[in-house]
Amino acid sequence: MAFVIRFAKGVRNHWKKSTFLASAVAYGVSYSREKYEIKQLMRHYCTEASRYGDVQIGVNQRLQKVLVLLNPAANRKSSEEDFFLFQFHEYCEPILHLAGFEVEIIKTDSEGHARRY
Repeated sequence: MAFVIRFAKGVRNHWKKSTFLASAVAYGVSYSREKYEIKQLMRHYCTEASRYGDVQIGVNQRLQKVLVLLNPAANRKSSEEDFFLFQFHEYCEPILHLAGFEVEIIKTDSEGHARRY
């Protein structure tokens, strides 16, 4: 019981430090929970995609192709274009490869660049 009283007095005397510590712990828990949920979703989607990728194709058949257009000019935020590319490589591309698709990525440079494809 003495520990609880001593702890409560410490929190009361150092309330700014206690508030900062509580918010840091809450942020850490939220961050780790989000990463865990993303990992669980990726595991689920990868198992679904691998079922499609396990289908045998003939010798003369080619893989289905997927053309991905990344258009950072639409957002007008050039600083975030590498972030979008990173997210695509991290989350989307592995699922498409597991599903048996051949992925071609084109990053547009200007507004009319996507019309050429």
